[in-house]
Formats: sequence, structure tokens, C-alpha cells
Amino acid sequence: MIFCRHVFRRSFVACLVICFLFGNGAQNAAAEDMGSANIRTVTRNEELFDAEYPMVYGLASEDVQDLINADIDKYVQRFYTGVENAGIKGKLRYFIYKNANNTLSMTLKIDNNTADKKKAVTTYGLNYNLITGKTIDLSNYCNKEALLNRAQDGLRYVYKLEKDKTLLYPDNYNIDTDDNIIAVYHAGAIADKALGEIEVDLTAADETRVKETPPGGMTEKLEEGIIAGTDVRLRQQQGLNTKIIGVLQDGESVRLGKQQTADGLSWTYVVRKNNDAGWVATQYCKKTAESVTANNTEKGIIVGEDVRLRSEPNLNADIMDLFTKGENVEIIERLNAYDRDWCKVKRSNGSVGWVAAEYCETTK
Repeated sequence: MIFCRHVFRRSFVACLVICFLFGNGAQNAAAEDMGSANIRTVTRNEELFDAEYPMVYGLASEDVQDLINADIDKYVQRFYTGVENAGIKGKLRYFIYKNANNTLSMTLKIDNNTADKKKAVTTYGLNYNLITGKTIDLSNYCNKEALLNRAQDGLRYVYKLEKDKTLLYPDNYNIDTDDNIIAVYHAGAIADKALGEIEVDLTAADETRVKETPPGGMTEKLEEGIIAGTDVRLRQQQGLNTKIIGVLQDGESVRLGKQQTADGLSWTYVVRKNNDAGWVATQYCKKTAESVTANNTEKGIIVGEDVRLRSEPNLNADIMDLFTKGENVEIIERLNAYDRDWCKVKRSNGSVGWVAAEYCETTK
């Protein structure tokens, strides 16, 4: 069942009131490991402005965080301009919904008092890829036809509203901690303005996420592989216009099945670790066997302090353990993923994982 609710009735509280002048190096490292960003709250309280908005810091790339902060600032300046033009005090608050797995999703809520002393509430959903700094379009999660169908069903069920679905593409959206896609419609966009803003959960009944029996023969002789590309789309069927049922990250380990052709492209059947399965353009799939595998294994030594053993060749992969400087390992595979060289190593206790190649030197 798709769930809708009034934003107008919902209480939004600004979160994470953090001192603007001080950062924390340990927090920066932790945030990078978890695929998240550190957030500072910037406060401005004057005669016409009561504003609290976020500033991103602590990302590995300053260019990326500058790109995100510049986009947030566009909405902040829009708020300031609107308040100055109206000459009536306004309030700006933010709420972080998701800050993990290289995704930052938030809303900015603007409360402006009108001349007749009525509040005008406007919510903006902001969603960023923490690797590239780019905004994440809805098409990364769902194709347009499926999205419009779910929006239409939600409005019909809760509000008894019969709307032409072609008019229901949301003004904006946010992603919650459970990866639900929450569409936000501004007041008056699809219903009486008196109802205020309306939210529709577009994934509460997402039929594209139902696991289906794989096509015959697709899972025969699965081979180990990785994804070689950022935000690669996992589709329900072969083809550029089929439903998007997930997004894969660079360096993610998968199992690769048979290949088929559609829309002039080769597609590979892919199975993720959680057993979600679908189709990915073959150009983004790389067999593990295609990486450089050491002949008869190599001997290696760890050359850094507190070097991390990771579950995947990816800076955002789980940290399995820490190495001791000078620890001897076996190098069983070499791979370049996410613009970095990696070594797959085996420790003396038998555990296997990935380490950045710069911290693992070959010994004779």
C-alpha cells in the first residue's frame, strides 16, 4: 500500500546543531569510511531572517563538497531574496534523511509569512552523490512510467484524487534511511492549496523490487566479477527503457551470468550479494578473472600504520580488520577499481580481503 501524508502537518526539526568554527579529524575519517559526509549547521538570525542550513565538509574531494555546498547555497539565496522582497520575516530549516552509502538526502523547509499573516510552506528535496557531488535524478531509482503509476495510486487511495498521471511528476523528492523514495508536491500543484504540501511514498508498494525467478539458464555457470562504473543501473529487463531496480557502485562484487543483446547493447545478467538480480550493460561488468591474478601468489608486506583490510576493493567497503606495519601477507590478486590500485591478500590466519596497493609491497 502506498502511503501519503501532509508535509504541512509534519513537524520538521533542524538537526545536528554543530559549531561552525570547529571540525574533527576523527569524524572526517569515520565519515569517509561510511560513505557519508560531515555536516555543520550555519545559523543566521536577524530581523528578517531565521535561518539554519547545512554545510558539507570532510569529504575526500574538496571539489565535490564545494559543488554540493554551492547547490545548497542557491536555495539559501533564494530564501534570502524572497524574504527581502516581501519584507516579512521568514524561517529556513533543514532535515537530513539519509547520509550513508555515498548518498546525502535532505530537505530544506522555508516558512514565509504572507501579508495576510498566513504561512506559506515550501519544501525542497536535495539529493547528492557524495562521490561526484552531482544531484541524483529520480531516474536513477525508477523509470518515469512506474513512478507516475505509483503516484497516481497513492493519491487515489488516500485523497480520493483522480489525476491525470502525466501531471504527477513530483516537484522534488528525498530518500529516507530505508531507501524509500518520498515524492514532495508543493501546495496547489496537484490539489487544493489549502491542503498544503503533500508527500507520497513511491516505494511502499514498489512492484519492481519483488524478486522474480531468474530467466531460464541465466544463473547457470555464474562467474565472479565486479562493477566498473559509478552509479551503474540495475534493470529488471534488458534495454535502456526498462525498469531500474537498483544502483550498483564502482568496485561492487557481483556474480555474472549470461549475456543478451537489446537496444544495440550487450547486457549481462547480474546477481548481487543480497541475491537481488537484474541486467547491467556489459560494458560496466568486469570478470574477476580479467583482473591481474598473481602467478602462484606473491609475497607481500604491509608498509603503513593501521592499514585497513576491506571486504571489497572500494574505500567505502566494510573494514574487516587493521594490519600491523610489517605484517607479511600473500598477494593473490591485483585490481584497479575506483581509480585506485588494490591487492587482494591472504593473512597468516587465513582471512582474505582487499588493501590499497600503495600499502602493500612485494617481497622476494
